[in-house]
Amino acid sequence: MVPGTLGFDLAAVAARRGDATAIRSGDREVSYAQLDGLAEQVAGRLAGEGLGRGDRVLLLTRSAIDTFALLAGAARLGAVTVPANWRLSEAELSGVVADARPALAFADASYAASLHAADGSMPVVVLDASGLDAWLDGPRDEVTVDPEGRPVLQIYTSGTSGQPKGVLLTDINLSQKVVRMGEEWAFSSESVSLLATPLFHIGGLSWGLISLAAGSTLVVPPVVSTERLRHDIENAGATHAFLVPKMLTDLVDAMASAGASTTSLEVVVCGAAPVSVALQQKASRTLGCRLVQVYGLTETTGAVTQLEASAALAAPDPEAVLRSAGRPYPWVDIEIRDPETSSPVATGSAGEIWVRSPQNCSGYWGRRDDTEALLVDGWLRTGDGGLIDADGRLHITDRLKDMIVSGGENIYSVEVERALQQHPSVRDVAIIGRPDDAWGEVVVAVVELEDGRQITLEQAAEHVASRVGRYKRPRDLVVVDALPRNTNGKILKNQIRRQLASGDSGKARP
Repeated sequence: MVPGTLGFDLAAVAARRGDATAIRSGDREVSYAQLDGLAEQVAGRLAGEGLGRGDRVLLLTRSAIDTFALLAGAARLGAVTVPANWRLSEAELSGVVADARPALAFADASYAASLHAADGSMPVVVLDASGLDAWLDGPRDEVTVDPEGRPVLQIYTSGTSGQPKGVLLTDINLSQKVVRMGEEWAFSSESVSLLATPLFHIGGLSWGLISLAAGSTLVVPPVVSTERLRHDIENAGATHAFLVPKMLTDLVDAMASAGASTTSLEVVVCGAAPVSVALQQKASRTLGCRLVQVYGLTETTGAVTQLEASAALAAPDPEAVLRSAGRPYPWVDIEIRDPETSSPVATGSAGEIWVRSPQNCSGYWGRRDDTEALLVDGWLRTGDGGLIDADGRLHITDRLKDMIVSGGENIYSVEVERALQQHPSVRDVAIIGRPDDAWGEVVVAVVELEDGRQITLEQAAEHVASRVGRYKRPRDLVVVDALPRNTNGKILKNQIRRQLASGDSGKARP
């Protein structure tokens, strides 16, 4: 079989690096030859199950080896992999399943019940400690490969409506990441790449593919902790690592306290949430390696701009540079446009960030109107507010989509607002993000109460956690007599943000 692509040719890498370790996770390990063989078997086995081009294969697993074997095998068949977020509530997972309509699902035993609850008629392969071994014993068919340019990944993002939207990423989108980023971040066959972020996000998935395309060894901790990250850096000889700000904060603090020296690390990439100036400065000093901050979206297959923190520290005004999201990659064009007229604005003026790049997704699954609003004449509207300074650096000024990024997770305020509005004590609520050095941002609930009622932060958090993903619960609560509104009754979140930033929440009550 001629292999399908995920932006690179796994079979070609296996031909060069067959005996080398491709992925190591806990007690499990596969070589490149074994991973390529698994992908071949997966493709044939999926065909034996009656799947073909365009069918959706849903994954609800923490296993890196199974994830990449299934992803590569599905791509060879022309099927589309849908990695689902195992942190979602059953109701949220049901929305993803209903939208994706997968022909087959794979789930760790601990998540199988949630999938059955989401759709009792959907066939589910339950993965145990042996991974795919038992399922691969079934009948396999020969398969043919589709041409390039087809979707291979469907990654869900909630969107401003709070409804799940499947972002369609093609093998061509991925090729821009796995080859060019590998060169940008100096990956080689000698690299040891540490991946500590979930594989249901584009950040983790693309990092893994970059490592595999380079013939590197990908190390994936089965359970992520600061101690485990230190172990893999110090004992596995990790040269490259992808971390979200919370992980980076904890790692840097632990190493600084212990006086540890990271002799193996060469490049640390930090993304998926805002990175504070203080964290970039401390991490650069403590880690003593190249520190890179990135900005991007699922819809742009991840990073489209990059800031070299170590280089920025040598600038005349390092803090001004570190507050930016860096410059676009050479293959990426970015413009700032007026959100209403879509016309470009002057340098230094704020507006909406538009991106033109081969990384731009092909749209949303089954959502023509949303796709047409997203993709305009070769450009992608990010929904994020920003400006470009005189040195060509992008600065993120606001989120037009009103999204909170906390610990690398996207949290849309409308989802949390809907959940908290169901509490009997809450008359109305505004959910906003507050900058936080460790988490990037934390969820803050600003509420109006029903007459004579009370609510505590713990009650609000548990109420939200029982209805949406627990990671979306509020971390702070502000009670006000009245939420600020315009003449049309719309809540003025910008005013709330300004009041909280100044320490004055208006009519806040304890």
